[in-house]
Amino acid sequence: MAARGGTPADHAPAARRLLDRAPVLLLAERAGSNSPRVVGRSGATLAALHPGAQPRWLTAGLTVTPEAQRTGVVRRLLHAVIGAVADRGGGDLHSVVNAGNAPSLALHASLGLEIVETGPRFAGIEFAGGVGVLLSRPTCPESAPACA
Repeated sequence: MAARGGTPADHAPAARRLLDRAPVLLLAERAGSNSPRVVGRSGATLAALHPGAQPRWLTAGLTVTPEAQRTGVVRRLLHAVIGAVADRGGGDLHSVVNAGNAPSLALHASLGLEIVETGPRFAGIEFAGGVGVLLSRPTCPESAPACA
């Protein structure tokens, strides 16, 4: 969410909702002199990408503190979400990104998510500028043959 603008505190209400309904929720901590502290979070939930559609795995709540941006935390969190969805039986994992967010689109592509479609709204999320991108990639449990 901070990747969409703002700080983790700005998105605390949405993060609390994720705690109630996200089957996957991961935290990133940075070790400090006193104790570790959370510098990011991400998860995945089951959500209908379009009204009336079957729920699909969707990344949710990707948030990092400003000082953790551009340090690889977002990449590690997103990679861990992919693995966590695979651990829950796999399936396609989707993510939505504002079409104007080139760094996020590049990150998603580097982790194997491909553009499925563009539009003004996915999973109830409306996009600044009016255009969002729906991305997808298959995930597989470790016991299954490798996904392409």
